[in-house]
Amino acid sequence: MGRKKKIKPEPKPGSGNDPVPEKNLYLWLNDWAGPRLNRIFWICFFLSILLGLFFFDPKVSLGGDDSMYINRAFNFIHQGKFPTFQGPLYPMLLGVIIYFSGLNLILLKSLSLLFMAGHLWFYYKAFKRHLSPFLMATMLIILSTNYSLLYMSSTTYTEPLYLFLQSLFIYLFDRYIISPGPVTRPAGRFAGRMVLLAGLAFIMSITRSVGLTVPIAAVVFLTLEAFLRGKKQSYLIAAGTMVVAFLVFHYSFQLMKKEIWNVTTAQTSGQMEKLFYKNYYNEQAGKEDFSGYVKRLTGNSASYLGYHFYSIFGMSFGDKPSASWPAILVYIMLLTGFVITLKKDPFWTWILLYLGAALGVTFILLQVFWTQERLVLVYAPLILAAFLHTIHLVFYEHTGKLKFITVLVPFIFILANTGKTVSRIPETVTSIRHYLKGEMLYGFTQDWINYLDMARWSAENLPEDAYVACRKPGMAFIYSGGKEFYGIWRVPSDDPEELYQKLKKAGVTHVIMAHLLVNPEKSQTRTINTVRRYLTRINQAYPGKLRLVHKIGNKWPAYLYELH
Repeated sequence: MGRKKKIKPEPKPGSGNDPVPEKNLYLWLNDWAGPRLNRIFWICFFLSILLGLFFFDPKVSLGGDDSMYINRAFNFIHQGKFPTFQGPLYPMLLGVIIYFSGLNLILLKSLSLLFMAGHLWFYYKAFKRHLSPFLMATMLIILSTNYSLLYMSSTTYTEPLYLFLQSLFIYLFDRYIISPGPVTRPAGRFAGRMVLLAGLAFIMSITRSVGLTVPIAAVVFLTLEAFLRGKKQSYLIAAGTMVVAFLVFHYSFQLMKKEIWNVTTAQTSGQMEKLFYKNYYNEQAGKEDFSGYVKRLTGNSASYLGYHFYSIFGMSFGDKPSASWPAILVYIMLLTGFVITLKKDPFWTWILLYLGAALGVTFILLQVFWTQERLVLVYAPLILAAFLHTIHLVFYEHTGKLKFITVLVPFIFILANTGKTVSRIPETVTSIRHYLKGEMLYGFTQDWINYLDMARWSAENLPEDAYVACRKPGMAFIYSGGKEFYGIWRVPSDDPEELYQKLKKAGVTHVIMAHLLVNPEKSQTRTINTVRRYLTRINQAYPGKLRLVHKIGNKWPAYLYELH
């Protein structure tokens, strides 16, 4: 007979051997936040709306994309011109508002505030079961007071709409696929919900091109789950349904564009093709090679994850957006989280797969020079949640003396985020005072004020059939009250005759040449000289083709030339 296993007697109550519950700050914060989480959400929800109104900026940005969305929306609704450049859904949506309310910039911007509120609502519903109460409260506090997100709440960029759709998709994907598992659903209802998800993924893809990563990540996740969870047939059927339904939506939309608006595939593929060139604006530089894509991945990673991601939440690791080690830290945390949750938690597996697909496509396809915060802003709430959750998994569940990190890091993000937002208050208060006085151009530097005044002067004083070319046609369109302008984005040739004929064939009668500063915050910086170089070549070859009509401003003036 084997030896009998010695059974350790249970300690008697009060004997001094009772197991003592572990007490630490993280556990206490969870216990405190748990029963109050809904209340915290509503406080943060209304705070985000109030702060969105406080930081509301009635101007358009100098970037120009937000103006062009409105320009395309106006042309779509009044001329039936389909918005082929960038995602078409947002201009079509803005066009509906323009149809009923006209070119009301404040109303158009207010739509973004509603989208941001919707984003916070579905973000909470999606993540509240998958983050600890303390971390969920941390995310609510940060997202409701984050200046970068609040700024987007009063723009006409696509980011607010995409953030809303993204959080909605994550919520529905969790509710319909992850939480119950597809095998538990009746076939008809399950198929219907997969079609709904595919439709939502399609809507995201026509909001921003990178939205194509949503169905790709979903199919990869479902295929992976088929081999990890033992429900192979159900998950593979789900993946197949997603693919078929998405393709049906996609090709139906392509057919509708062709039949209703006479839009061909060639008209919509130009922007995507330019991403494969070394220089977006110069096709002569040739297409990117393998080493170039590697440089894009490393350069964009340093820029977006090493600089912009932290900057969004009030942190900075140098003045230049090229910080490598902070980017490596983000990658380490995301990869660690993926490894830990791969077989344990399908929700976080899905989130990290989606982030990997979205960030990977973004960093490989985009030329490094873009480096715009808003391109990573739509993923920042997901990256931060995954970052903090991984810290929880590593330091709280798998260490003894380092548990304090699970409280320290979230509080660092809260303090840095709050500091950034608070620092913007004095400037905003000053701006509000000027806006209330009717000074709606306050905040623009003198070079831009002269340019916009010239656009307005052109609309008011030139003949009805005059067609004016300029560097920022979207901004000119808005501040001229809806007059169409021709955009000169680059100098496509060194041949003066070719440049001249390009303008004449487009019907251009006048050209605005302004001294727009590349960096308005530095008065001695160089100017955007695209139009100057364009006109100089024409004037040197054909003196007399350009006649000065009007000038506005002495410092950084704007000129209006008539093209003969």
